[in-house]
Amino acid sequence: IEGTFTGANSYYFSDNKEPVENASIARLALEKDFVLVLDDGTDYFIEKLPKDIKMDYYNQDVRIKGKLKEDGTVTAYKLQTKNNDKWETVWDLKRAEMDDNDA
Repeated sequence: IEGTFTGANSYYFSDNKEPVENASIARLALEKDFVLVLDDGTDYFIEKLPKDIKMDYYNQDVRIKGKLKEDGTVTAYKLQTKNNDKWETVWDLKRAEMDDNDA
């Protein structure tokens, strides 16, 4: 699934659905969660991907590899960003879980 992250509260409860350009870290921190919004306006909550990672890629083109659940949420396995027209993995669930077990 390809789209951009935006703040869930801003997206659902604001008349303006556009992401805030150059949003401050403080403003983003006030968001409880983020949704992935596709070009057609479809949105998904993304599970397993930590909030701080979503904040890092706010309003940037991303690709989520994962599983769409019946309730409309997506369980993320990988997060990818585009670099020189090539998708690169910047977060991986298996790697994150291994890092957690090492801590």
